[in-house]
Formats: sequence, structure tokens, C-alpha cells
Amino acid sequence: MTAYQFWSVIGAGLGWIGWALSPLLLLPLAGLIAPRPLAEPLGFLSRAADNINLAVGWASKWFAVALLGLVCWIVVERYVFGLGSTKTQEAVLYLHALLFMLAAGVTLLAGGHVRVDLIYTRLGPKGRAATDFAGCYLFLMPVCILILREAAPYIAASWRVWEGSRENLGLPYVYLLKTLVPVFAILLLVQAFSMAAKCALILRDRLSPSERGENAHAHAEGAA
Repeated sequence: MTAYQFWSVIGAGLGWIGWALSPLLLLPLAGLIAPRPLAEPLGFLSRAADNINLAVGWASKWFAVALLGLVCWIVVERYVFGLGSTKTQEAVLYLHALLFMLAAGVTLLAGGHVRVDLIYTRLGPKGRAATDFAGCYLFLMPVCILILREAAPYIAASWRVWEGSRENLGLPYVYLLKTLVPVFAILLLVQAFSMAAKCALILRDRLSPSERGENAHAHAEGAA
């Protein structure tokens, strides 16, 4: 079995796992209909999803440290020693992508994404929960699923040729860089599920809005 065939099998297996787990995305919707029996499982799964992005976010913060160190080295290398390296220049791009793509989920958890709202801040706790719940199912989850579907052939083509840099002396890991696209979508999808679950519990009075806010604040501190 060639390397490409091996990774194709792995990719196909992950795809089937994704389809098998996709019904979990409907649990928050079911939680609105049957809040009592699903309150505890939804709370558990929501915390598990938060912990996944918390762990990834905690790890990704070190890419910021590495990025700062590398940029400082590039400045010294260029303006003190008069040298330059294509690999170090491209490494900045890799670290930047790792930082922002992997931290997308924990940023959503902490409410750090840009929100353009004229009405949201004036709504009550349940109004905000209903807005977030609808946004997850109408916009965030479909976009993540679309990214996963459309990225599959794009990533497969990159892995097929072990795509590297267009520069002769660049980094030969473009196929790994592009693999961040589905990882980014999965992390956002996991956090969208958690957000929808919390909103469903708030709407059915199984979770207080203050508890939701305190949890998000605690997670944000852990990832900082």
C-alpha cells in the first residue's frame, strides 16, 4: 500500500466517523422538545466539547510565542547579518495559520469573534439564547459542514502530490498546512454544538444564563 492509499483509507474512515457522529448535532434540537431526560447528557456533552477546544486553545497559544520569537529572529537575521531564508519566511505563515485556525473554537467559546449586532445586546437572556441557537443551526453549522464537504477534494489533491512550496527553498509541507482547513471546521462545529446545547438548556430553564457566562469566562482564562 502506497502512502497516498494509506492516507486515503484514513480519510475515508474519518469521513464515515463524521457521518456516524453527525446525529449528535441534533441533540440540542431534541433538548427543546424533551428537556428533562436530555438535560444531563446535553450538559455533559457540552462540557466535553468545551474541554476539547479549551485543550486545543491552550496548546495553540504557544504558537503565538513561537511566532513572536521567529519574527524577531527574521528581523535580526535580515538587518544585522544581512541574511534571509525562504523557509523562515514561510514558517511565519505556518505558525500564523496554526494559531488562528486552531484557536477558532476556543475564541467562539470566549465570545471573542466579531459580532455585528444592533438588537442582540438589548435582548434578555432567553432572547440571546434563542438568537445564538438559531444562528448555530442556520449559519454556523451549515457553513462548517459546507467547508468540510468542499475541502475534501482540495485536501486530497494536495496529499496526492505531497504538495510543497512553490519556492525552491521553501517548506515542503503545504499539504499539512491545507489540512488545517477541515480541522478548523471541525473545531468550530464542536463548539457550535456546545453553544446550541447551552442555549437549549437556557430556553428550557435547565441552565441559568449566569452559569453559561461563568463557564465561558473560566474557559477563556484557561486558554489565555
